[in-house]
Amino acid sequence: MAHNYDSQYKELFRNPTVVAELLKSFVDEIFIKDLDFSTLEREPLDFLTKRLRRRETDIVYKINFKGDPIYIYILMEFQSSVKRFMALRILEYIVQFYRDLLKTYKLDFLPRVFPILLYNGDARWTAPVSFRDLLSRQGGIPEKYLPAFTYYKIAVNEIPKRTLVKIRNAVSAIFLVENSRPEELVGTIQTLAQLLKRETPEVIELFTDWFLESQDLAVIEEHARTINDLMEVTSMWSTAVKEHDSRVAQRAALAEKQEILIDLMSTKFGATEKGNKKIRSAQDAGKLESALKKILSAESREEVLRCLD
Repeated sequence: MAHNYDSQYKELFRNPTVVAELLKSFVDEIFIKDLDFSTLEREPLDFLTKRLRRRETDIVYKINFKGDPIYIYILMEFQSSVKRFMALRILEYIVQFYRDLLKTYKLDFLPRVFPILLYNGDARWTAPVSFRDLLSRQGGIPEKYLPAFTYYKIAVNEIPKRTLVKIRNAVSAIFLVENSRPEELVGTIQTLAQLLKRETPEVIELFTDWFLESQDLAVIEEHARTINDLMEVTSMWSTAVKEHDSRVAQRAALAEKQEILIDLMSTKFGATEKGNKKIRSAQDAGKLESALKKILSAESREEVLRCLD
């Protein structure tokens, strides 16, 4: 169960939409507002050493900051035991990441990496987030000669439920589930549905798979009807989104045919405002297709436009 849960949890954060929500809603740093989320993509990491690729709890994303690429490194910590030297572990990863980059690419400067620890254990996270706090206070070596490094901690168990409900996205729904005891969870089903209301079908499906995997089977069976309500709500929303996307795609395809026909008509017969208006008002894809075929053999503009009647 734990292995499947961890795998499903990681799968959630393989989705760029979920990671974008994590950064926007749970990282309190000014630079986040200047990230170009349209460029957010998971780094395939094919160039990394086997040692790094084996780290199954790590995910790396690449994104542009004011036109320059930076990396977002997310380390997921599932264990409740707190690892005091986590800052060293993350620093080691980033150094090795840089070494692998230099072996693969010709670089004048190393790209910046923003490290995030995503911790969902039960115990309070008390390990230092700064590498400097792991160094002995003794020795007299000036600070400027000592490594300085800090990771960004997101400890799920430190986020109040009222805050999660206000955020209203998939990540807040995930964290709300993790912050709820099994007996509390049934009462939050409708809240979860509301938090997921604006999500894409893909994210809803990922959440549903993880949710079912993360819960005790007996609880699911005992409260099957209530939990099914969540699945029905998300399924209805998913269907509505798919239908909306389909309509948008159809309108885009129709508009493309209209513009192609206008261009061909203009080339062969010259453009007229009346003719262009009739083409743009045509809403039958079949008639537009007929007009596009007809233009090859037509001897007049009117001959083509009659296909749209």
